[in-house]
Order: sequence, then C-alpha cells, then structure tokens
Amino acid sequence: MTKFLASLGFFYVFAFSHLANAYEPFFTEDAGTLEPGKYQLDLYFYNIFEKSVPNPQGNAQALDPEDQIYFGGDRSIAFPMTISRGITEKIEASFGLVYYQQPNGAYLPFANWQLGAKYRFYGDGNKGWSFAVRPYLNIPETKEQQIAGIGMAKLGGGSNMIGAYYGRQFDVYLNADLTYAPYNKEIPLGADLNPDNRTTLYTFGVAPVWKVNLQLKIGFDIALVSALPNSESPFNTSLQFGFLYSIRPDIDLVASYLRTSHLLTNNFVEGPHSSIGKMGISIRF
Repeated sequence: MTKFLASLGFFYVFAFSHLANAYEPFFTEDAGTLEPGKYQLDLYFYNIFEKSVPNPQGNAQALDPEDQIYFGGDRSIAFPMTISRGITEKIEASFGLVYYQQPNGAYLPFANWQLGAKYRFYGDGNKGWSFAVRPYLNIPETKEQQIAGIGMAKLGGGSNMIGAYYGRQFDVYLNADLTYAPYNKEIPLGADLNPDNRTTLYTFGVAPVWKVNLQLKIGFDIALVSALPNSESPFNTSLQFGFLYSIRPDIDLVASYLRTSHLLTNNFVEGPHSSIGKMGISIRF
C-alpha cells in the first residue's frame, strides 16, 4: 500500500504543475493560446484528501508512519497559481508555482516552480481540429522540500502533445505527456524512505466538454498516469468532473472534483484512493 500511495505522490506533484497550465478546471489541456500581448492569471485552491484503507466511516487515518503518500499525511491544502502571456498567434509562455499551506515546516512553502511554452502548429484553436505541443521545465526544489514530499530536488521537465476538437456544442481534448522527474536519491522522497528508481512519468488524458451556453461549460476528464513498476497495475486512473462559468468575457470561475486510484477497481470507492477538490478563478487582461 505504501508503494501505491507513493505513486500517488508522484501523480500529485506533477498534477499541480500540469493542472496549473491545463484547460481549467480539467486535468487535460486544450490547444488554445492567448492573443499576442494578453495575460491570463490563474489562482486556485486545492484540497487533497487521502483515503488510505477501506473503512465504512470514510476516515483516512494511516495505519503506520509509512502508510501515506509523500505529501506527509492524509490531507494537503495548496494554492497553485500561474501567469501566462500570448507571444504570437500560435505561441504562449507560462510560469507557475504552488503555495502549500499544508504540509508545512522549516522550508519555503512555495514549490513546483515551472516554466512552460505552448506552440499550436495546426488549426486555429477555435473550430475543428487543432494540435499543439507544450514543453516545460520543472525547477528543482530544496532538499528539505523533497524530504517533506512537495517536490523533487533535481531539475526536471517534459513535453505534452495536445490534440483538440472544437465543435458547436462539444469540445474534446486529448493529451499524451512525458515527464522526466529525477530526484535526489541520497535523501528520502517524502514518506517513502526507499523509493524505486523511477524518473519517467507517462500520462494519457481525454476530456469531452459540453458547452451548455455561452457562459457555462461542463466536462468529464479521464487520465491514465504511469505507476511504480512493482505496483498492482501499470497505471493509476484519475476521473474528474468539473465546470467553468464565465461571469464576464475575461473572468472564469471553475470548480472540480478529481479522484485517482488503481485502474477502475473497487479502490475507487473503498480505498486506497486520493481526491482533489478544486475551485478557482482565471482572469485575462
């Protein structure tokens, strides 16, 4: 069980850096880019809850100190934020980070620093098919932050291949992401004191989105994230429901609920599994 929860730790560290640049509130990213010279500020609240074992009460109490993901406990509270800017009609750049309210300790609460860029090489990002690629660089955290379980103490990065179909009433987003995630093997990786030597993470996602009207969008997102080599399955599955409501043309309110566990098994209901409740705002100016 410790290995499963440690793999969820990998998932959430990169979920933070990935979600902050996705088509909020979904995990899967779209192929759209900002207009040249335009900025977008994303501010979000994440509440992570870990259910370690099956139990009728739904409590997520660890059985022993190792029975937890490497965030350091059964709950985490964080505030991801991202600023993006349109460079050309087809290119945008972004910078993101996460403020951790919980866990906390004798280390900087800001982590998961990421520099990224998106290049749309096909389509206009508004109708029909569009395709894009988004390379990104994950800036290393401190040793204390890796021990606390909120990041990796080595430089990492990756690239996300993005496909999107924009219709009149429905959109569909497709992602295939490869992340290189080295960590300092001389110190603990959060709660996992003896992690597997796994530094590559594969993610595949699809998100159909229903455009209810000009202001409201509702979507469903499913993603497969590679698990540790000796875990019960080769992938963990995440399922997510979310909505986006535009109170003004340049201001969006979003909310979503995401759960991840092994491939569509009873763990999704009984545990172990992990969940993210999220709400936030996107402002373009």
